[in-house]
Amino acid sequence: MWFCPAVAIRGDIVEELDLEATRQAILSLKDKVDAIAVSGFLCVRNPEQEIVVKALIREITGLPVVAAHELTTVLGYRERTVTAVLNARLISIIDDLIRSVRRF
Repeated sequence: MWFCPAVAIRGDIVEELDLEATRQAILSLKDKVDAIAVSGFLCVRNPEQEIVVKALIREITGLPVVAAHELTTVLGYRERTVTAVLNARLISIIDDLIRSVRRF
């Protein structure tokens, strides 16, 4: 899952995040996923909206959340998004592995 807030190349926010639409999107995924990735276009320049969305996801779902700006400073939106999605997917796999090892 990713949100694409409007951030200009220099990091200025040119369109505010629609919090109600964001909440609805989060609620629609809440029981369907193990983790969520957040990646906003040019949010590497200003991660403010990714940070807000990440906090909202944690508050609503309690799920692990990965924000793309935390993983790389590369501007390539697709690459950052894929990196965040793969990282989010690995969280549940690693968690399962740790739980299995602890049982023994």
